[in-house]
Amino acid sequence: EKRSPLWAAYRLTDVTSDEKPAARAESFLPDRRTTAQVTSDQYTNSGYDRGHLASSYSIAKCFGNAAQMQTFLMSNVVPQRHAFNAGIWKSLEMKEINTFAPRCQSIWIITGPIYPSVITRALPSGIPVPEAFYKIILDEIDGRLRAMAFIIEHDPEEETKLSDCLVSIDEIEKRTGLD
Repeated sequence: EKRSPLWAAYRLTDVTSDEKPAARAESFLPDRRTTAQVTSDQYTNSGYDRGHLASSYSIAKCFGNAAQMQTFLMSNVVPQRHAFNAGIWKSLEMKEINTFAPRCQSIWIITGPIYPSVITRALPSGIPVPEAFYKIILDEIDGRLRAMAFIIEHDPEEETKLSDCLVSIDEIEKRTGLD
């Protein structure tokens, strides 16, 4: 309906290799498995980045270049302001792969956009712009599930820290309507 993914889930593991992932793909491709058939040009000159839900860098580091190419399908993309995408969102993605995965050996991330009840911003192509984004980071230690959840507003205050964005999973469910 929104021509954007409602969520993505992926697993990251502790990677001991210092090998750098390959260069980013040059283009985003439509995902032929979806009915929306969103194309990269629907974002062109919109003022918004093609923001990854499943992190390209992290997937490449854990699973290699072929897996990284899958992150450049439009079914993994939502509109993100560049300052958000290259700022606090990237900071959280780097913590996932460089801090949380090594500390926990293996983590699962569930992430997605949060839309207002009435869409107020959209790309010229009609794709709605989220008001916020969420991430839930899960791990299991000795049979016990641990979780950490974030909601980051799309237009955060400049001084916003990740710790300011910690929320309950219930809050994410309330704002997204997902269970």
